[in-house]
Amino acid sequence: MHGKIKNRVIMFFVVFELLAYLLIQIFYNLTYSDQLLQQKSVEIKRLFAVSAMQITRISQQMEDKATALAISGEQLYRQQQRNPQTLEALQQEAGIILLSQFSDFTLALGGGIWFEPFRLLPEQRLFGPYFFWQDQQPIVSWELNSDEYNYPSQDWYTVANAEALDQPDQSLHPLVWSDPYFDEAGTFSMMITVDALMRDENGDYLGMATVDWALSNLNQVLQNHRPTPLTQSYLIHRASDTVVNLVNDDKSFQRTDSFYWASQLAELQSMQQARQSLLTAPDGESYLMFHQRAGHEFDLISLTPLSELKKEINRFAVLVASLGGFIALAFMILMFWLIRFVFSPFDKVLKLINQSIQMPEHNQVDVKINPINYNEDNEFTPIVQALNRVYLQIDNYLQQITRNNQQLERSRADYLQLNEQLEEKVTIRTRELEAKHQAMTESLQRLKDAQQQMVEQEKHASLGKLVAGVAHEINTPLGVSVTAITTLEHKVKNIIDKYNDGSLRKKDFQQFCDELVQVSDIVTANLERAALLVQSFKQVAVDQSSEQCRSIELGDYLDQVIRSLAPKLKHSPHQLIFTPPSEPVQLYVAPGAVAQVITNIVDNALAHAFQQTPHGKITLSISQHGDKAKIIIADNGAGMDKDTLRQLYEPFFTTARNTGGSGLGMHLVYNLVHQQLKGTIKCKSAVGKGTEYTILLPLDVRTQKTDA
Repeated sequence: MHGKIKNRVIMFFVVFELLAYLLIQIFYNLTYSDQLLQQKSVEIKRLFAVSAMQITRISQQMEDKATALAISGEQLYRQQQRNPQTLEALQQEAGIILLSQFSDFTLALGGGIWFEPFRLLPEQRLFGPYFFWQDQQPIVSWELNSDEYNYPSQDWYTVANAEALDQPDQSLHPLVWSDPYFDEAGTFSMMITVDALMRDENGDYLGMATVDWALSNLNQVLQNHRPTPLTQSYLIHRASDTVVNLVNDDKSFQRTDSFYWASQLAELQSMQQARQSLLTAPDGESYLMFHQRAGHEFDLISLTPLSELKKEINRFAVLVASLGGFIALAFMILMFWLIRFVFSPFDKVLKLINQSIQMPEHNQVDVKINPINYNEDNEFTPIVQALNRVYLQIDNYLQQITRNNQQLERSRADYLQLNEQLEEKVTIRTRELEAKHQAMTESLQRLKDAQQQMVEQEKHASLGKLVAGVAHEINTPLGVSVTAITTLEHKVKNIIDKYNDGSLRKKDFQQFCDELVQVSDIVTANLERAALLVQSFKQVAVDQSSEQCRSIELGDYLDQVIRSLAPKLKHSPHQLIFTPPSEPVQLYVAPGAVAQVITNIVDNALAHAFQQTPHGKITLSISQHGDKAKIIIADNGAGMDKDTLRQLYEPFFTTARNTGGSGLGMHLVYNLVHQQLKGTIKCKSAVGKGTEYTILLPLDVRTQKTDA
């Protein structure tokens, strides 16, 4: 047995190590490798963002320097207008301006101030000093201020003027970036220029200030931030749609439409934020593609082969797998020797235990137990001592078992006798329980009859309240009509008296006719109002007293029910708002049940919901959903807690027992909806958040199964 235990323990650790190793590899392949790839992409994205930020910073510095140079040129012009100077003095002043602007700005290849012909000096056609670096020394040159070069006719000057002058804001210094080009005049290098326009105090055009940026600096920035040797970076000038860090042999720039990723460029350029995506090249190679805006003029694109990133991840995976396998093998060898060492004392103790118990083959009752002789002092010593104490107790237990068996036989006879007596008692108790059950059944039936009677009384009480309210409401239009008729009768007698004594004038008769028309209108309007109330009450009252089903248009019928509730709402500070459905909802139901449900819910809201609300509002809306009509009744009152909501439909439960509440109103609503209307009702409420009832009714109760 102990050998099996050791083998099981060894097999457990071997299987555990193999499963752990396999799970680690599966986890690495399914999760960790993807996480490493994502982490690598995050690192590339950060490095890519650094390049974009550096290019953005340099381009912003170029724009700031061009603006500052334009402001200095405008100041030179205004100074010349206030205090005219000679050409030599102006040239010296312009040189000082250029040296002060560029001597500490080595990022620029050069720059200049270019005035329109005859603007600075009437007798001087051109005035265009230019600054550039030569052998790291600042040089101010006038070589481009010549009729041979004629800078006002150069493309960089005319194009910038046309674009800048089209800008509507004349109060600032418009900035225009030129397309990348090869400078054949002085620097003989690939560059791009940012131009800032100069204006006089009247906003008239003076010329422009320019700052040149050598594109070799851009290439250096991109090379310094390559995350992998095979990463390809492209800086795109958005206006000219050219790649400025790639130059053809004819000293021209490559256009973006010559690259396979050009199809995604338009979509990427429409996004302001950085974008990461996967791109498949025509040769089938997959690339991790990043796109980000770099300043106002440039887009930066980086393409890193996924295969190169996966090679690094795979190298790490091989290292992890090798190290994990070596650790697992070492651990299994260690566990094998450790188990053998741990189980050696156990083997010896188990052998002594087997020798201490002797059981004959034919008489298993006659068991001989000898004390264990164990002389070593280790962790098994307490166990052996405990076993010896157990062995001493076993003999006592065997003797006690014998005595207990004899006593058990005697107890068995007593048990049989008690069982017979118990069966007789159970028979008597059964008869008594049957009699009590019959009495309880009869009491329950009487209770149900009383409950049904009280429900019917609640229905008739509700109808009585409706009758009283409508009668009171009808009194008003009828009283107005009687008053108007009485007034008319007095007017008629007066006009007859004047006619009889010959004092009737045309003016009196005309006034009588006008008053007759007014009284007639008043009587007609009030009688029509009374007739409408009687008609609505008649239909609702007949429906509530009858359970006969008929077809109704739910919106029109509820409108009649609401008119019958008008007397009750009229003398209340609260209001009931009914939202008719957009399309008719046709029902075949017992209309009285529908009217009773709406009336009881409204009564319940008026009685309980608005005790702390001076101007409450009840909303009623209906709609059709498939073969169901949906009625929602909500109020903005005090709401109910969870305990009240749980007992809402229970009979005789009320929170207004002291004010005459019967506790049957909502119980009647629940029974009418579920039993007579074959629908469902749900209530949603919370303290301080009002109450909402949602009722779903079938469009035709005849299609519903009758409850058993």
